[in-house]
Amino acid sequence: MDRILTRLSQVLLFLLSLLLPGCTGRATVSAIDIQVLSAREYYDEVLAIAREWQPDAYLQFANANVIQPYYSRRPLRLSYSFLSKSERSKALLVWIHEDLTIESEVVYIGGSAEGRQEIQSEQWVLDDMDAIQIAQEAGGNEYINKYRSVEITAYLEYRKRGNDDTVIWRVSYLRPEGDGSIHIEVDAITGEVLEIRE
Repeated sequence: MDRILTRLSQVLLFLLSLLLPGCTGRATVSAIDIQVLSAREYYDEVLAIAREWQPDAYLQFANANVIQPYYSRRPLRLSYSFLSKSERSKALLVWIHEDLTIESEVVYIGGSAEGRQEIQSEQWVLDDMDAIQIAQEAGGNEYINKYRSVEITAYLEYRKRGNDDTVIWRVSYLRPEGDGSIHIEVDAITGEVLEIRE
């Protein structure tokens, strides 16, 4: 418990240091100039859009495209996917673009939404910015400095290992030519690095 409280206080101090200068929901998160939109900051707004679609809508995943100085072919953007227990064959996708415009679309999904786990707000205390900062320190900075042309995404999802279900941020560093990648999984509550794999 003490470890969790210590980590939460570190995260809060980090967030304050990011948000006090401008409170724009956009921040640089490491020594390398990496930019990302805050998934937490816009979550209430996109959840309201999802609840207009279906009152019982719930978050299935969130994804953040990240810009770094050596590779920026993909735009700065957030995306969220919502499911509904009453509308099992459809999902609502919501995007927040770099200019902060919001777009949404209802799509048909393969199979049924039944059994797909809901990500509750309290299950992801860490924002994407926090997870990326942790991933940068756990090897991401080194990977970017080595290969330069690296695409970065942060993906909020359930991680299932045996009987253990944990909500994680999976921060992926992908070389666009398909020449390699690393994936750093960060516990979305404690900030613990759970796995680093190539």
